[in-house]
Amino acid sequence: MFCLNDFGTCVEKCLQPRHYPVQFGEAIVKIREDLANSRASRFPPDPLPSGHDIVARMGPDQEGLFVNANFLPVIKYLRYGSGLELPQRWKEILPRP
Repeated sequence: MFCLNDFGTCVEKCLQPRHYPVQFGEAIVKIREDLANSRASRFPPDPLPSGHDIVARMGPDQEGLFVNANFLPVIKYLRYGSGLELPQRWKEILPRP
């Protein structure tokens, strides 16, 4: 198995054994409880929100997330794809491409 960088280029073989200093391991053990109780451990939320709720909560794409995620082609397909009937509630929250 190989790892890919952000550009999709293979950079190294994955799952190679790593050697960490003992002090690093001890530090992780000390913060283990804090890590387990952090916000990151509470995902995914229960109950899971619907896809509509997730997109609706995103609000305007001020950070360019749709562009960075290459989501605009998906939005174009959903809005303008032939043979698709996008429900009105989705039309109201999906941005216009």
